[in-house]
Amino acid sequence: MVRLLALILADTEAPLTIDWLEVAELYREQGLFGEAKDALGRCPEDQQRVTKGVIAGLVDDRSIGPVRFRM
Repeated sequence: MVRLLALILADTEAPLTIDWLEVAELYREQGLFGEAKDALGRCPEDQQRVTKGVIAGLVDDRSIGPVRFRM
């Protein structure tokens, strides 16, 4: 997970963009809750609102385990 996160956050070329929701989830799974909260703050407000809310709840609960939910 650490290497994947480093690759995602590395300088990307113009057509590629960082998916901050994915970054937040990777930080959460590593127990880096402050970084996860910061990454969630960088997500556009309308981007996957439900998923963002679920991840935010898990960060607040300080949960690092895998999670499944239905849309």
